[in-house]
Amino acid sequence: MIGLEHLVRSYEYPPSNETMMNSLFSIAAVLAPERRRAFLVDFIVAQIIDADFIKVFPLNDPLAVLIDLHKKNGAQEVEARMIRSSGENSPNPIYVVGIYRDKEEIVGQCVGERLDIAVEMAAREGLLRLWGITPELNFLFGDQMNTMKFEDYEEPHYRLEKICSEGVDTSVADQFKEYVPNVVEMALKYRKEIYPEVGNAHTKRLRHKFSRGTVARRTFRYRVKPRVYTIA
Repeated sequence: MIGLEHLVRSYEYPPSNETMMNSLFSIAAVLAPERRRAFLVDFIVAQIIDADFIKVFPLNDPLAVLIDLHKKNGAQEVEARMIRSSGENSPNPIYVVGIYRDKEEIVGQCVGERLDIAVEMAAREGLLRLWGITPELNFLFGDQMNTMKFEDYEEPHYRLEKICSEGVDTSVADQFKEYVPNVVEMALKYRKEIYPEVGNAHTKRLRHKFSRGTVARRTFRYRVKPRVYTIA
């Protein structure tokens, strides 16, 4: 980020994320308060402002978390509704889903290519609204940060597992888990399940035939409509 991986001397190479984190905290600790604030705003906030919420905090069940948080804030009922859809029978369908609080107030809305994806994306957008992270939020940089009240942001954020009800899934997905396909299992599944139902796959090839043109090659070689040949 700021060249720490080239400056920090450590017994491990490359340095781990924990080592980089401790090094960053050490640099921030030795700076004066005013320079520390400028450092955090110009180097840290400037790089995380465009971070994708799904990649930073990939909740396994964002809808359950959103419903539980709104009910703790006084909501009687929180439900997901499909607002509109288009192209259900096409290769690229679109579903628009909204999360409604007490049947009237909409607290989240998003689109998706499947209905379950649209519900999940709408729940994530509702969590961002609940936490005040909206497109209208403006961060102050440079000299404008002098008007920012840092005291309002010094308290640590709450932890979901502490405020959510028992039974609500607050775990996050493991995005770094590598998928290793089992080739033998895939081949056996094709032989036992797919091949008896579908049979041999057929492909089509187009053979183009062109006119020979004149001897002087003054005319274009007009293309004739190709014929379809099925190859087993």
